[in-house]
Amino acid sequence: MIELHNLNKIYTSKLGSHHALKNINLSVAQGEIVGVIGKSGAGKSTLIRCVNLLEKPTSGSVKVNDVDLTTLNAEKLREARHHIGMIFQHFNLLSTRTVFDNIAFPLQLLKKPFNEIERTVSRLLEKVGLSEQSNAYPAQLSGGQKQRVAIARALATNPTVLLCDEMTSALDPETTEDILKLMRSINREFNLSILCITHEMGVIKSIADRVAVIDQGQIVECDKVINVFKNPKKAITKRLIQSVLKSELPDDLQSEMHVEHMMDDQVVLRLTFVGHATLEPVINDFMRKTKARVNILQANIEQLQKEKIGRMIVAMQLEKTELSVVKKYLEEKDVIVEVMGYVDAQTWVA
Repeated sequence: MIELHNLNKIYTSKLGSHHALKNINLSVAQGEIVGVIGKSGAGKSTLIRCVNLLEKPTSGSVKVNDVDLTTLNAEKLREARHHIGMIFQHFNLLSTRTVFDNIAFPLQLLKKPFNEIERTVSRLLEKVGLSEQSNAYPAQLSGGQKQRVAIARALATNPTVLLCDEMTSALDPETTEDILKLMRSINREFNLSILCITHEMGVIKSIADRVAVIDQGQIVECDKVINVFKNPKKAITKRLIQSVLKSELPDDLQSEMHVEHMMDDQVVLRLTFVGHATLEPVINDFMRKTKARVNILQANIEQLQKEKIGRMIVAMQLEKTELSVVKKYLEEKDVIVEVMGYVDAQTWVA
């Protein structure tokens, strides 16, 4: 497992100092996949490089399998790193070595017997679906195949922890999905602790158990993926989720909304349905019961691994007192209600 406690990283130069990581506290349990997501420059890559001490933290502790790596000497650190696999964005394969030899390389550095190396590499080639490419060179492989080689190489030393740094950002969507399916399979089979750095919320949605949102060097939100998707707390988290769930109105429609309720306004609500609520006719039942007019502006449903999550944007003409009643009714049906704003009933809402 991985445990980061009060982790700080400060870069200093003649121009001053930059606090890249600020009091990071994060854990990854055995068999768990935790995704860290944020914008470019938020501190994601610095964080993952601190986990295996490619970057030395300024302060704080980095525990892997209950050993604080920051306290180890060079020899002990090298030994500890044998239990930490890493997958990079750009594969980092040796161009003059075959697929077999790239995977075998870390085992050769450990001076393992050839028979053991052959067994391990053959097993991993089969696992990542590249048995027939054993003698090929990286230049002969597609991007997805190269990343499969990199995954096999990361598993060669039988690690307990796997670090993934933007492992799908150089791949097309179809190949990305194939790689994510492979990672889910590997996680189940090897019971690894996986820390995955990404800027793509789709990756988090597909494989992570928990997600940590990092912004300006700080973790601003961390929870189970389903909880973050259904009820994000921070503005940056909402923006990241909206890029996947597409639960925003077009800009020209949003520009018509305002934050204060005025006479004859309609209220615009974002409704989030999770689990059983996604399969029930909640809005239809509400309309039949109250005779209310509901204008559905947008709706979609997504699968988050084993959970379903639905988003709907609706407009209704309600007084303030009626709005609280509607919110109470919907929340009792396990629907999360967010007031997006108000709009004049005579504009774009019929």
